[in-house]
Amino acid sequence: MKLLKSQVKLQIPDELTQAVTDVFDPDQEETNLMKIVQSNYSTALPGDIALFTYDGEAVLRKVLIVKTNTAKSGKFTSTQGNRLLCCFELEQELGTLTSVFDKLYKSNEFSSYERYKSGLDIFFGRSKYKTFSVTKINNFYEIQVSKKKLMEKRLRK
Repeated sequence: MKLLKSQVKLQIPDELTQAVTDVFDPDQEETNLMKIVQSNYSTALPGDIALFTYDGEAVLRKVLIVKTNTAKSGKFTSTQGNRLLCCFELEQELGTLTSVFDKLYKSNEFSSYERYKSGLDIFFGRSKYKTFSVTKINNFYEIQVSKKKLMEKRLRK
C-alpha cells in the first residue's frame, strides 16, 4: 500500500528544527533556516538528510545518506539487481541530531561509511546503518538548510 502525498505529514519534525537552530543560529535571530523540499532519491548525495516513507509504512523515516567504497554516490546495485540507498537512520535525540548537522550535513568527506566506519558505528550504532531498496521508497523529501548559514558556518571553521 502506497501512502498518498496528502497522507504524509509535510512538516519538519521539531527535533530537526531544534538541532538546526542550535547549530546554525544559536541566537535564533532568523526563523527560516530550514525547509523541506520534495525530491527524488536519485538526486540525494552523501551528507544529505532525507525524509521518506518506506514500503507503505505510515512512519516518516529520517536518514543521513552516506557513501561506501561500492556506493560513492550513496547508491548502488546489489548482486540481486536491486538499487539501494545507503544511510544511517537518525534518532530523535537532540544531541545526536545537532552533531549530525554540525559535522556531517552536506559533508561528502565525513559522510563516508568506509573511511569512518568505526566512528560512525559508535556514534549512530551499527544497527542504524541500513540500505533501502529505492523501489520501495515513497514521498522522498530533502532537508535544506539556508545556504547562507551553511557557508557562514563552514567559513568560521
